[in-house]
Amino acid sequence: MIGDVARAQAQLPSDLADPDRTHTAFVERSPRQLEDTVCRARLSIVSKALVKALVMRGHQRTNTAVFVPDRIDFAQLYDLLCEVMLQDLENAWLLRDYVGVMLALPSLRAFHDRLQRARESRVDALVSRLVAARLLERRRAERALPQLRIQLLTQVMFWLPSALCTAPDRDPALALNAHVRAALALFIPLCTVTGRRGLEAVLRDR
Repeated sequence: MIGDVARAQAQLPSDLADPDRTHTAFVERSPRQLEDTVCRARLSIVSKALVKALVMRGHQRTNTAVFVPDRIDFAQLYDLLCEVMLQDLENAWLLRDYVGVMLALPSLRAFHDRLQRARESRVDALVSRLVAARLLERRRAERALPQLRIQLLTQVMFWLPSALCTAPDRDPALALNAHVRAALALFIPLCTVTGRRGLEAVLRDR
């Protein structure tokens, strides 16, 4: 994989070759330059090796953020979601058009399917931890889990395209808090009395 990524990066313009510099390079461009660069990236430059490397790095960092604390409350979950969703801005050119990349590179679909199943398992584990902490009511959470997986993953994975569609000329980072709060609000109907009190305090104060 490392060799594949190195070869893929060698095909990129110098300002796109380093994934850690990608966001900086993009925001320094004019809107027209940005559009042209993204089109080139989608159609001919971005290789599946580079896309897989960037997506896998985000996936691994999210795993670290989700599973490090032994116990979790809604204040911690707010911070966790901020950390996870903020990562998307590092490679906004990819995350804002992720579906298009998957359609343009069919060979990545098996990789995407594997990660999608892992994401769903991660939601299940998170819900189990909130139930164990007596913040969610077990029976309600179990009944709602299939729908909650869809809602939470959609909110977290596609907050950036949503923010850009809502306000194309606005820095999407300014919308992060609203999207994190929207994700947290999905848990309100599932809360215990204690959990609802804590969640409402987070939604009120953050």
